[in-house]
Amino acid sequence: MIKEDVNKVGVVVTLMIGTLMAALDMSVVNVSIPAMMEQFHSTVSQIELVVSSYMIGFVIVMPMTDWLKNRLGYYKLYLYCLIVFIIGSLLCGIAWSLPILVAARIVQAFGGGALTPVAMAILATLFDEKERGKVLGLWGLGVVVGPAFGPTIGGMLTEKFGWPSIFLINIPIGLTGIFLTQKYLRATDKEKIRKIYPFDWSGFLSFTILLVSFFSFIGSIHNIEKKSTLEITLSLMTIFVSLGVFLKVELTKLNPMINLKLFNNLGFFSCITVTFLRSITLYGGMFLIPLYLQLVMNYSETKSGILMFPGTAFVAAFMPFAGKWADRFGPTRISVIGLIILALAMYLFSTMGFESNEVSILARMSLRGIALGLVVAPITVATMNAVSKDQFASASAFNSIIQQIGGALGVAVLAIVQQHVKLSQISLHALSPIAAELKGISFSFRIAFVIILVSLVPCFFISKKETLVRLR
Repeated sequence: MIKEDVNKVGVVVTLMIGTLMAALDMSVVNVSIPAMMEQFHSTVSQIELVVSSYMIGFVIVMPMTDWLKNRLGYYKLYLYCLIVFIIGSLLCGIAWSLPILVAARIVQAFGGGALTPVAMAILATLFDEKERGKVLGLWGLGVVVGPAFGPTIGGMLTEKFGWPSIFLINIPIGLTGIFLTQKYLRATDKEKIRKIYPFDWSGFLSFTILLVSFFSFIGSIHNIEKKSTLEITLSLMTIFVSLGVFLKVELTKLNPMINLKLFNNLGFFSCITVTFLRSITLYGGMFLIPLYLQLVMNYSETKSGILMFPGTAFVAAFMPFAGKWADRFGPTRISVIGLIILALAMYLFSTMGFESNEVSILARMSLRGIALGLVVAPITVATMNAVSKDQFASASAFNSIIQQIGGALGVAVLAIVQQHVKLSQISLHALSPIAAELKGISFSFRIAFVIILVSLVPCFFISKKETLVRLR
């Protein structure tokens, strides 16, 4: 049960502010890239570091959440993360060169990367299973809505005040978050800090090498035909060797950085699998939809944003209710309904053509939003319900990591599929570039449709707590 001296509303609002800022900065930079390229006289490949450095730093710091929580406690950890994030934002806003901006983005990511798993763990700790769904549904709005509104907000700020404003705007919001943290979260951390153990440097280093090599390979996969066989082989070897080292270290250490024994829990394993597959289609879809609207339908960026807005609005509207329904009826039923609707939405997206009107596009976007609103909160609830209280920090960190990895993989895979189909349609069937573009997008959405259908299988086991295999 939640502690009596903790203000429920204050805690949720405080955690939403930090989570929203961190999630927003995953996508707010995208529309400001041209302005940064002009000021720093950089190429696309150079300026990509502004985006990729934040993503990599964001994910690297997540596994440290459990160790830091045991050293500092939730309150201090969340407060320090906000401070680091604000310092990073200030440095980004005053950066006078591209290397300084990239370095500042890494600092910003180290603060922002822990905010989401820490917030998720705090809420799971404070609220029991009867209230957890409703609360996580409300808090989860920041996780989902932030990236969706990022490009719109970033475009407006860049146009009016220049690209530094997309970072400097975080300072007053972050200071507000610090004030609220001191006011509402201090009472959440009265338990004695325990389980102080040495930091797992071998696990951290192998995990960092794994992530950097993975994201670097994913980021360059669209230009893979320009790479030599040796380069591709070395990249893949680095990924698999670092993965093998990481697994060996984490499974044999007494106090590993990431508790892989969580996968021994059928419910947790099923939840993470659904989250991974859902993230592939969520982020992949966010990549494909603008391609259709702007390249095929020739809509402007503004009009595309307007057509995509209902989807975000429905996510925001349904998430709190989905959390309540998960508390009442169990997460499995609500998640299955959401995934079925999401599969239908992916199929309908695959049927879009030149003749599709704005009403039909809005209907598809709305259906997708409703589906995501029904899926995200119940799966999050089931993830935390599947583990014990002392595993909340590890579970929330791994949940956040899987979302980012699934998202990166989804964009890369669906982009490759779309491009391959497009080029094959042009060469084999002599289609026009726009018609081939549409064929590629449609086929990619069919892939997303199949992935969602596959995710229904583990969804039926998200409330199970049986043991899978004994990990040692």
